[in-house]
Amino acid sequence: MANAILARAGQGNLLTDTSAARPILRVGPQEIVGSKVARAAFSTIQALFQSKAVAERFKPVQLVGFMTDSQDVNGCAFALRPEEHVHAISVTFGSFLDSLFTAYRLLSERSVWSTLPFEGVTDGVIIATGKTLPMPSDRPRRELAARLAQRALFATFLHEMAHVLRGHTHYLSMIHGLEVFDEKDPSGLPAHGVSERILLEIDADDFTGRFLSDIYLRPWPTPAALMADPVGKNLVQEVMTAVAMTFCQFEASPGRYPPGFLRAEWVLFGMFSHKGFPPKELAPLVLSHVEQIRQVLVDLGLCARLDEKADLEARMQFFKRLEPAREARIRDWLSYRPWPTPELESARTQ
Repeated sequence: MANAILARAGQGNLLTDTSAARPILRVGPQEIVGSKVARAAFSTIQALFQSKAVAERFKPVQLVGFMTDSQDVNGCAFALRPEEHVHAISVTFGSFLDSLFTAYRLLSERSVWSTLPFEGVTDGVIIATGKTLPMPSDRPRRELAARLAQRALFATFLHEMAHVLRGHTHYLSMIHGLEVFDEKDPSGLPAHGVSERILLEIDADDFTGRFLSDIYLRPWPTPAALMADPVGKNLVQEVMTAVAMTFCQFEASPGRYPPGFLRAEWVLFGMFSHKGFPPKELAPLVLSHVEQIRQVLVDLGLCARLDEKADLEARMQFFKRLEPAREARIRDWLSYRPWPTPELESARTQ
């Protein structure tokens, strides 16, 4: 059933060991096989989704997750058996590979994660394209790259999960007849002078951050305890980098998405505010880190060049127009869910 829906949505087929058996990367004499890295990444996601923090969110609904064999950077959410409250989220293999290759390139820069040793750069070869991929030579940086890609993949899954738990998929199905909420679907949904598509996306981004906080930051009772613990501080750094390197690459699209750097900030604002960070600490922490990663991505040719005037205008529109419009629509979306989730209804952004 899932394969049929995914095929109609152009998402590819469910990923199997056979469909991802080809090598994806060659580093010297060594070849990295797609199925192995996909299985490792997906098993990490499964373990996190089975954690108490996530399981508590699923009490009214059964959620199933998939990775497809599409090389596109994409993901989707859809009702699999809506009458039984069975919903699905899916992300493409291409999304994971894009995050992995980006992480390798980032950590090939000495200035990124300067606390780690830097032995130099090795050139890998992306087998599908024949293009060269700069990679860090030292093992700690390569292992960190793998963790960053896994955390980025998890953030992508949480974004799709938010579309389900926030009532977006039910709303779009019942009101607009959309079978799948596709992240690349170009359709615009007008609402209150602002495309509803963009409001749904920033709503999911906000709650992605809240979910990340519940899952990763729960062991520390306060923000001060979190940042005073070297383990917690390092975890914060990894999650922030994974979110920034992924979301900053998303291009702005009128009526669909705000600029990627704003989405990265919005996810991280949600994460830190949900943990209880005071606004005076939260803003500089998020803005400086996202800007640092964004600048490196620009230098690597992975992100559009910075434009201070355009950035300021985008921020002004986001906070003066988009966010108030989202707040005005939240209860409408929640009202279309066939189950109650009181803590989501009462939660509002700060």
